[in-house]
Amino acid sequence: MENYLLVMGNKTQLKVDNLEPCTCYFFRIQLEPEGNWTHFKAATLDAGPYTLVLHMSRAVKLGKMPLIRKIAHYKPHLLETENKENKTPLVQAIETGDVQVLQLLINLGANVNTSLFYNKRTPLMIAVYIGKLQMASILVDKGAVTTATDVNGLNVLHYAVDSGSIENVKFALNLGLDVNCKDNKQWTPLLRAVILNISEEIINLLLANGADVKNKDKNGFNFETHRYIASLYQTSRKLIK
Repeated sequence: MENYLLVMGNKTQLKVDNLEPCTCYFFRIQLEPEGNWTHFKAATLDAGPYTLVLHMSRAVKLGKMPLIRKIAHYKPHLLETENKENKTPLVQAIETGDVQVLQLLINLGANVNTSLFYNKRTPLMIAVYIGKLQMASILVDKGAVTTATDVNGLNVLHYAVDSGSIENVKFALNLGLDVNCKDNKQWTPLLRAVILNISEEIINLLLANGADVKNKDKNGFNFETHRYIASLYQTSRKLIK
């Protein structure tokens, strides 16, 4: 990608804004309209202590494994440091679907149970939610805690249900999680399924695995009550249309 900047007059200096720190750029200058181009390289300076976090984040995103090794060797704490998007290298690798980078990060010492600072989501929760089940299996094999909960009390099974994928739900159930586990609102996976209008296929799977329809949330509503409320909502939507 090339960017062009036209400058008229007798300037001997020019400032180019919005460049990334510690990055090499290629420039070319033409002093006369029909003259030859002069090519040169220039690098921006270190913007501060956050720069290495930026480098690690980019290396993971682009799958640059030698650079990941180099950064982790000098600054091992960066294996679990969140970037500006509040994502650790493990979470980044999961979202990009790069199994090799995931395995490298773990082998270099990344903790598979380090949760994100604000929402307390674990790498396993994220992997299951977005359907990266091969990566989720690797995390479990490397010691990921399957019963961990986030800031809202949701565990892996809740996330699997929220994803709307029956394969994700099957995976979570196979981890041996309690099918009647509750979040901070006292919503079981079954209640979340009906409240969030998840497929009947997932609801039936939860029921077949022992989900209790009598469990109540903080408001005293059980499965049948929420199903009735959901049906009224769907009916009202059809009438509005």
